[in-house]
Amino acid sequence: MKKIDSLYKDICRKYFPRWKPWPYTYNHKWMNSGFCNANLKHMFFGAPNPLLIIHEICHAVSTYGHGARWQNRMLKTAETASRYDPRLSEKIKIQVGMYRKIQRNPKEEIKSLYLHIDDTFYHLYLERERNTDKTITVIDDNRVLNDLLTEMGYRKEWDDKKYEKMLKRGKEIADTIKNSFSSKRNLT
Repeated sequence: MKKIDSLYKDICRKYFPRWKPWPYTYNHKWMNSGFCNANLKHMFFGAPNPLLIIHEICHAVSTYGHGARWQNRMLKTAETASRYDPRLSEKIKIQVGMYRKIQRNPKEEIKSLYLHIDDTFYHLYLERERNTDKTITVIDDNRVLNDLLTEMGYRKEWDDKKYEKMLKRGKEIADTIKNSFSSKRNLT
């Protein structure tokens, strides 16, 4: 825990000096995934990874999704990182390039969204399964899906039909994962 604490503080100090850091939750079981919840002003990290932490803080200081505002903030951070850690600077630029490539190809963007939904629900239900103190009892699939779609830059008011289609597919993914965890529980 000390490692991620000092890393988080160091990143905030170097790359986001005017931003008031939000509290965060660290759980190594989430592996290398993260989430920025702007409504709660809370971060979630699965690894003490500088790129992951910068990625999520850039959501907090710019916008949900991986559009131009977020990309510009990431590139500004890469510029600062070139003075402290050139390898990190390159990793940031590579990640931004990856998101630009995805956004130029709508099919890749949708595929990426569904993979993100699948990964998020898998980790949520896995965490609930392993949760011995029963702090996670109910997972509100609809709320999680709406948060994920918003995080990826989709708003219902922009394209109602496309949003509903993605929401429906997201629910199918969530149900498949939920059922796989239920069937494992019934087999034991």
